Amino acid sequence: MHRTALALRVAANRLASRPSWSVGWLVERIRDEARRLDLLHPGDTRLRAGFSLSYDQLPEIARRTLRRLALLPWPDYSAAPVAQLLGVDVRAAEAALETLADASLLSPAAAPGRYLLHDLLRVFAAERLAAEEPPADRDEAAARVRAWLLGMVEVAGRWLDPDPRREPAADTGFGGVHAAVAWLTAERHGWWWAVRQAAASGRHRNVIAAAEGLYWYSDRYHHVIDWSELFGLAVTSWETGHRTPRSAPPSSTPRWPGSSSRRPPATTASAARSATPSRG
Repeated sequence: MHRTALALRVAANRLASRPSWSVGWLVERIRDEARRLDLLHPGDTRLRAGFSLSYDQLPEIARRTLRRLALLPWPDYSAAPVAQLLGVDVRAAEAALETLADASLLSPAAAPGRYLLHDLLRVFAAERLAAEEPPADRDEAAARVRAWLLGMVEVAGRWLDPDPRREPAADTGFGGVHAAVAWLTAERHGWWWAVRQAAASGRHRNVIAAAEGLYWYSDRYHHVIDWSELFGLAVTSWETGHRTPRSAPPSSTPRWPGSSSRRPPATTASAARSATPSRG
């Protein structure tokens, strides 16, 4: 919250010192992230310089954490996906996040164990990422997070599936249905990003598997995301796979509503169920 207030105060100062600028003129220019830190600075102290001073004093793992958070356009973060982002264990990721919070480069979220990154710091993090890490490293880090999230969605989904044949193994990382639901809800921005990433990159099996995993969750939690969009992506992936025999998904019939459906999210899963043959 305090960093949001800072941005508003800085913007107000800029407008007050430049009477010829309109609010709309400034807003239009700060839409360009590359110029945002240059246009917004409190007094004579530019934000980028202030961020750089704090950043340079961090240990390497905390600097890498801040940089790589720019890869994940989510509103908040927890240690587990950040561990995948860094390629370290959860304890190390949690320590790095706490270091950033202590340096006021992250803010604690309302939920314990979650952290917020201000949009101006996200711009700074993206600049440092582009300057300090090669594209291959960035792509590898994002791919690890995506694969982990999609895998966790599949496992969590098995806890909600009434079919006893899909009961998850004992060592899945979830203690039961409630833990699986809590994870799906807390990490919804992450796994929804991962599904969209998979769809955009043509990973059709991943999209279909995610829709299968989220099928029963969607029936309970209608407003978490736009379910019609997610199941539409799954149908598109299924149809694309069937046009390409070598990559055809294992199911012969999709269990989701058609991508052209405009049903309210609350009816998406139930409508899908009525069109789905029983799994034999």
